[in-house]
Amino acid sequence: MPSQVSLTIIIVGAGPAGNTAAAALASDGHQVTVLERNPQLQTRGGNLIVQPSAVKCLNLIGVAESLDKVAVETEQNDKILVVAEDGSEYLADMVIGADGIKSRVQELMSPGHNMSPIMTPECIFQTEVDIGRVQKDPVAAPLGVRSHHLMFGPGLYCVGRPTAHGTVRILLCNLNYGLPSEDADLGGTWNSDGNPEEIREMFKGFGAPLRAYIECVIRGSYPIDKWHIATAPKMKTWLGFGGRCILLGDAAHAMLPHTAQGVSQGIEDGLALSTALRWLDKRENLSAVLGKWEALRKPRAEKMFDVGHQNIAMFTLPDGPEQEARDQKLLATGFTGQPTDWESIQMDENAPRMTPQYTKWAMCYDVVAETNKIFT
Repeated sequence: MPSQVSLTIIIVGAGPAGNTAAAALASDGHQVTVLERNPQLQTRGGNLIVQPSAVKCLNLIGVAESLDKVAVETEQNDKILVVAEDGSEYLADMVIGADGIKSRVQELMSPGHNMSPIMTPECIFQTEVDIGRVQKDPVAAPLGVRSHHLMFGPGLYCVGRPTAHGTVRILLCNLNYGLPSEDADLGGTWNSDGNPEEIREMFKGFGAPLRAYIECVIRGSYPIDKWHIATAPKMKTWLGFGGRCILLGDAAHAMLPHTAQGVSQGIEDGLALSTALRWLDKRENLSAVLGKWEALRKPRAEKMFDVGHQNIAMFTLPDGPEQEARDQKLLATGFTGQPTDWESIQMDENAPRMTPQYTKWAMCYDVVAETNKIFT
């Protein structure tokens, strides 16, 4: 019914809201003037999405026929549409974002939130030398033993081991190397060639075996890969788009490399996911199953994320009482090079770091068994 009192009304702005109000008010007998700064009405900013409730409103003010001429109806379904850069389209029940620390899927899941990688001042130099050359050098030879080697120093540490293809690979880590230059191309790769003289100078305070190994690198003109290290903010959730799009690996939990767990956690994510989906009885329950998967995986991956920060602080302590206490603790918790009876060790994620109990939880975790537990 028309209004009981006719008003003179000015509406500022001839957008969808203003024009709808103007049409509805005018049809009820009010005197309406619309003021608009643009001399011509125009559509800008892409397509407009009009929900069913709003379509009912437009029908009531008599613009249904006009709307039908320009509208494109869409149907809701339980599929996700992925459009590639080349325009090709793919429909799927779920989408997995496993596209790394610079994840495009993550960007689409978190619009308006800056989840960009965070550069750190840390830098790693990867070196690799033929094991025969290392073993023939009487000073470097201890690093050619088929074992895991850790060397700590103030602000620096090294980790290495022989590889399956006849080399010794050692990573030389500098906690305070500095951020990349502002003109560095971080849109592509963060790797570059390292300077052999730079690492010789940087690690000159380390023991004779490492210094001799670096000389093997230099004399043999072996390549040095230099990596600037980045991390990423923790995400509130790894699920998006109604719980049918998930992130895993570095796209979900990019972490510092100081736990040597980044790749392993991504692998665990994938196998946990396949195990969880075995419990899916119908498509309608997909988001619930993925929610359980996230509830299992997220705490473990984030624990490894935190341990990475703790490890780099512990590995690079300056000389002094804290460093001496660290060394004694490592000797007391099994890092002596002596065999450990792992069968008798009870894994415990809450045990102190570097203890056999925590190490077994970190290294010997059965992701399939743990995933099945949450569904039984």
